Amino acid sequence: TALRQMAELSPAAGPDQLLAPSFVPIDLAALSAAGLAGEIPLQLDRGTQILHATSLQPSGGSWVETGANLSNADVGNLTTGLQAAGANQLVVSDAALAPIDNPTGSTFAQPFTLALAHGTHVNAVASDSQVDARFTTNPRNPTRAANQLLANLSFIHFENQYDPNQRGVVLVPPTTWRPSADFVSTFLAGLTNSQIVSPVTLDQLFAHV
Repeated sequence: TALRQMAELSPAAGPDQLLAPSFVPIDLAALSAAGLAGEIPLQLDRGTQILHATSLQPSGGSWVETGANLSNADVGNLTTGLQAAGANQLVVSDAALAPIDNPTGSTFAQPFTLALAHGTHVNAVASDSQVDARFTTNPRNPTRAANQLLANLSFIHFENQYDPNQRGVVLVPPTTWRPSADFVSTFLAGLTNSQIVSPVTLDQLFAHV
C-alpha cells in the first residue's frame, strides 16, 4: 500500500527532491567502525531499486546524519561511510558541532565546509534542533505546531532581513514524528503563501545559499 501511494505521488512531484534511501535505517559511522562499510552501497542500491520499481527517481550525493557526534573516532568512521555511500553533501545535527563565536546571536543559516578525516572535506549544513523540535512539541494540536514552525522560519528571516546574501536552513523531522494531515496541509499552505520564505530542495540550498 505504501509503495502504491508513493507511486501515485510521483507524477505530481515536480521539482521536489527524493534522497536515495538505504533499505533499512543505517548508521554510516557504526557500520564503518564494525568493518562493514561494504554493506553501505548494498543498502543504498536495494533502497533505490525499490523506489525505481514505483517510478520514483531518488538522487544520490547527499546524506542526512543525525547520529554521529563528530568526535575524532566518529569523524574517521563517518568519512569512510560517506565515501562508501558516494555522498559529498552532508546534513549534520547542530548538537554534533562545536559552538562558534557568534556575537550577533543570529542563526547560522548557510552551508559550510566540514573537515573530515584523511584531509578530506565535505559540503555540510547543520539542522537547527530548536526549529526541528516544533514537529513534535505539540502533538495534540498539529495546526498550531505547524504555525509555530512557520513562525520560527519567519523569525530567522527577520534576524537580518536586509542581508544581501541568501540564507537557508534545513528541516529534519525527528524520527519519532508521525505526520498528520492537519500539520502537513497547514505547513505547506503557509510556505506557498509566504512572502519571505521559499521552499527549496537540498541540492538547491547547497547551490544557491
